[in-house]
Amino acid sequence: MSVDTDGLPEFENPPLNEVVLGVQFQSPSNFQEIRAYEVWRLYADRFPNLTEQPPMLPQFETFGAFQPPQIAFSFGPGLQRRYWFESAAGDELIQFQHDRLFHNWRKRHPERANYPRFEYIIAEFERELLELERYVQGLGNERLVVTQCEVAYFNSILLEPGSDQFAPQQWFAFLSPEHSPVESFSSAAGQVLRREGEPYGRLFRESATGFDGYRRPAVFLNLTARGLPATNDVPGALDFLNQHRYIISQEFIRATTPAAQQLWKRTR
Repeated sequence: MSVDTDGLPEFENPPLNEVVLGVQFQSPSNFQEIRAYEVWRLYADRFPNLTEQPPMLPQFETFGAFQPPQIAFSFGPGLQRRYWFESAAGDELIQFQHDRLFHNWRKRHPERANYPRFEYIIAEFERELLELERYVQGLGNERLVVTQCEVAYFNSILLEPGSDQFAPQQWFAFLSPEHSPVESFSSAAGQVLRREGEPYGRLFRESATGFDGYRRPAVFLNLTARGLPATNDVPGALDFLNQHRYIISQEFIRATTPAAQQLWKRTR
């Protein structure tokens, strides 16, 4: 599926705070936890800072009959870990564990709209995925077998400090214009995504009030698309991410008001 990038909205000052591209795959049969340092060395020139984090549980979008909850078993402490490989500036991050690779861009300067564009991020992620695939092939595996893909956009909309109420309909088009002012706000919605009539993933829209990383009052709008790519290889994963970046962009326009988009200086 080709993506019409000319139809994508553009803003001079978007409320975007973080973008995440991620791929989950079958754990390579010849990978052992001790080799995580070798994986970090693939990226260490651009991501010199290494830290350990709690592991992420497998995520699968399932459909149809009732699915029992997935239970993760661990045999001994620290058997499986997640690793953060951070850039020196802290604005880019690779998350790696035995069954997934994620790339995060994070806004680190609150007064600057310094998003480097999706095209830059996915080009970097493609290079990182292919480097990882070559590494696991060197261990005797054929390739990465992709089981789920994810693209997420996290937006932080600043509110007036010191006020105990705000009008969420000022920002969100899915609310009535007559909505009463509120002290706090929370909303969540999920939409099934279909390919040739069959479900393969979901689009999630979540919004809630809170405080950003600088303790400023804000309302957050998070959009996530997650699901199974058309093919379970790296090209299929990249195609999924490209397609669903477009889907998320269109949902952002549907979910926000023209007045809000004007404040964010929409140019297209």
